Amino acid sequence: MVRFDWLGSPQVLKDGLCIHIERRKALGILVYLSVRSLPAAREELKALFWPEADTSGASRSLRTALSEIRKKLPGILMNTGNDTLSLDQDLLECDIGILYRYVDHAKSLEEPEASAREYSRAASLWRGSFLQGFNIRASYRFDDWMQLLSESLRNDLIDILEPLTELYMSSGRFGAARSTLYTWLDIDPLDETAQRLVMKTCLASGDRAEALRQFNRFRKKLDEELGLSPSPESIKLAEEIRKPGIETIPMPPIYFKKTFRLAGRSAGPQSGESDGRRSDLILSQALKESFSRRREVVYIDPVDIDGNRDNDIDLTRLGHRLGTRYVLDCSFRNSSQNRQSLNMNLTDAIDGGVLWDKNSPIATPDLPALAGEITEEIIRRLAGTTADPLPSVRESPDSRAWHLQGVHYRRYGKLEDLIKSIDCFNKASLADPANLRATSEKALSYACAGAFGTWVMPPDEAYGLARDLSREVLEESPGDSIALLTQATVESEYDRNPLLGLRDTRLALVADHDNPEILIQLAQTLQGLWRREEALEAARSAYLRDPADYCAMLTLHSALRATRRFRECLEIDNRFETLYPGHVHGPVIRSMTYSFMGDNEKACVIMAPLLPEDPDVHLTPFIGNLGYFLGRAGKIPEADSFLSRMEKQYRIGALSSYPIAFTLLGLHRIPECLDWLEIAEKGNDISLSIINFNPEWEELLPHPRFRVLCRKMGVVDLPEVYEGAD
Repeated sequence: MVRFDWLGSPQVLKDGLCIHIERRKALGILVYLSVRSLPAAREELKALFWPEADTSGASRSLRTALSEIRKKLPGILMNTGNDTLSLDQDLLECDIGILYRYVDHAKSLEEPEASAREYSRAASLWRGSFLQGFNIRASYRFDDWMQLLSESLRNDLIDILEPLTELYMSSGRFGAARSTLYTWLDIDPLDETAQRLVMKTCLASGDRAEALRQFNRFRKKLDEELGLSPSPESIKLAEEIRKPGIETIPMPPIYFKKTFRLAGRSAGPQSGESDGRRSDLILSQALKESFSRRREVVYIDPVDIDGNRDNDIDLTRLGHRLGTRYVLDCSFRNSSQNRQSLNMNLTDAIDGGVLWDKNSPIATPDLPALAGEITEEIIRRLAGTTADPLPSVRESPDSRAWHLQGVHYRRYGKLEDLIKSIDCFNKASLADPANLRATSEKALSYACAGAFGTWVMPPDEAYGLARDLSREVLEESPGDSIALLTQATVESEYDRNPLLGLRDTRLALVADHDNPEILIQLAQTLQGLWRREEALEAARSAYLRDPADYCAMLTLHSALRATRRFRECLEIDNRFETLYPGHVHGPVIRSMTYSFMGDNEKACVIMAPLLPEDPDVHLTPFIGNLGYFLGRAGKIPEADSFLSRMEKQYRIGALSSYPIAFTLLGLHRIPECLDWLEIAEKGNDISLSIINFNPEWEELLPHPRFRVLCRKMGVVDLPEVYEGAD
């Protein structure tokens, strides 16, 4: 099967592998025939692509272009009689055709949620404008056709995105709304309606600073491109956002449970019962408003579950049922002397442990202020649970409990906790052999372990297990989003086929568009393909969905550095160190921020404590950053000494060649640096994929050897990739 992706930079895939069409006009013919889905006369094609050539010259050029198509894509080109040509529609699929199928299906559905899913799938196909960055010399008629179709597609996409955004916002799914709006702004960056909606979703999500940054970016862009100022409506919205409010504090997702229980209740009403119930209602509303400023917190009223607010609910069972780890239970009770007593506890739904138990009398409380205090206390208590998740677990929890614990280890734990997460998924499978999702989650944990190289476990072993397990799941459940994500991770990072990985990541995203781990992989794959701005959008979406996921934070940090947003990098540095004190990535990302800002001296100071004093202690892959910083800081003797130490460890198999290459880059010893990169490529060093993430490597783009290396790693869309002959 041949797949044509024309939204964004054009690409042709055959059985998942990228096919490079050398001649631009041959690629243009494929675009024209696939989008029309109708036969085209040879004379029509000659007039479209060679308008200024004589008849014999145009015929000769057309034959050459068609010959390349037949050679690269056998059987797809058909002679349909009367000197016309078409493509065999049974052998191809085109992203534009798929998009309109989703739209047509959405319009036929009556249920709004079902329509939203189809519209969301259509929107997920947008990678950029039609044939972004592609043009053909001396083919003005094709250019005119391309521009008209591009404008039509943009308008059709906005018609999809506007109602989809409204649906997401009305249902409180601000992360999904924001992701949709970023796609809208990619289509039309100066659309003021979309800009205001982004600001509102940022505010609703609790991210006031990002809402103001969005306004400032828009105001600057509007002035630079059109010499205009934002409308009074947009300015007024920005002024409202600047008013004091509660800042967002990253934390893992929690659910809030509210019960209405009154002490001393009997068959008849007790004195003060109405006061207690009224306080319950006011506090409930105040907590909902306080938590609503933090998108990580979801309010769930038990009436939606059991239909009776007065029932006592097993908090552990409720947590398992809702798929969340934490449950908050609070209520007012009457006490003596016309006072009320506030009772609340924060329960860990995995092991039933109580993280916070409060019972205190309150006289005429300021309930909105009390709600704010409760919110802050919950955040403070949960912040300490993210770095070392689930310290105590029951000996024999059910499959769901082990499943939740495994996911938590992978997303909030330390690197060594990846092995613990795999063990949890094994136990989940033993507790419930029919739990296919536990197998797919285990496959993803293996893929994550492989990404960190020998630091966690041998990459060949980890990726091999990830591939086998994901294939096993996909045989039974072809649409399993986690198995598709695992397959995409292996393809992108181990098989060095990022385009195929991008395809499967998008399939996973269609199946589960709110999963931050899928968005993280999308961002990493796009960044590996040097598509920096697209990667940043995906990374922001992942971070918005779960600001405590350390991989989301690292991916966003990398994307921010690649797009030179240093102030935001420092904000991520601070948040990461707050949530994950002592984590090795803390000093790593902070030092890289300072280095890219030009302060390599400070970067050296931050990274130096990670260097073991004992020269025989094995070095970590990240230690190559210190060598780079030393070189860029002009500390040549120290860098040379450090380089000798790394080469010694490389010879005994204790260190890969990538950190040595990075150090040589810092020393500006480019030929030697390229030698070591080529050694890494030949040895299938998994660390080599980092060159597509770190913007420090961009200075090597003019070097032919570096470009060849990138192509071997599956990166075909380097700058000026469409420079083949006409």
